[in-house]
Amino acid sequence: MSYWYGAWKKSISERGYNELKQLSLSLIITLLMCWTPIGWTADNLVSTLDGIVEPSPAPAWDIAQWINGDPGNVDNNADKVIVIDFFQMWCPGCNSFTGPLMQSWQDRFSEEIASGDLILVKIHTVFEGHGHQSVHRLKKYLIDKGVTMPVGVDRHLDGDYLPETKKRYKTSGTPELVMIDRDGMIRFQQFGFFDPADAELYLESLIGSTGSSKREKPVVVCLSSELCG
Repeated sequence: MSYWYGAWKKSISERGYNELKQLSLSLIITLLMCWTPIGWTADNLVSTLDGIVEPSPAPAWDIAQWINGDPGNVDNNADKVIVIDFFQMWCPGCNSFTGPLMQSWQDRFSEEIASGDLILVKIHTVFEGHGHQSVHRLKKYLIDKGVTMPVGVDRHLDGDYLPETKKRYKTSGTPELVMIDRDGMIRFQQFGFFDPADAELYLESLIGSTGSSKREKPVVVCLSSELCG
């Protein structure tokens, strides 16, 4: 094989060989930059995103107290996309990952929030360190972190170790992020870490979709007075 390759190489000038090599390299780079699988879309990109779930109705929140304003509940926010950050003050992942992510989304989607298409909510869902993670400390924590979005204090019934909204959403712990579409259906729920870029793409797709209440209804044309009341 090396003999025939050497003979072929000698059969062309050194200049021609270099030109051919440069052309081949340029062609390979161009193909790599321009190649896209047939049918590839943003949906394909997020299809492997951890946390995408089979749609199910989002439960109502049971909040003992709101800080930074009361956004209502799931049913009060129909036709809005809702993102919930279940967190605890002393949760390392909350402070290093979902907390900063929610802050960045508040800036990134400021127009969508202002137009009423998106609402970002944090729920302080304490299931450990109850004595330390008090509402008093939470308020100072939110000021120190510069959090201005609505923050709900998950309600504990008397003697119950786990808070109510945590139980309703069956969260695994903190941090846990939930996305609810315009029809009030949970579309994304992930405990721990995930790809924030893919999650943002998925959130954009939810914001861009139209809820069932806003979809154009079919026009029914009545052809007979007997069938039309």
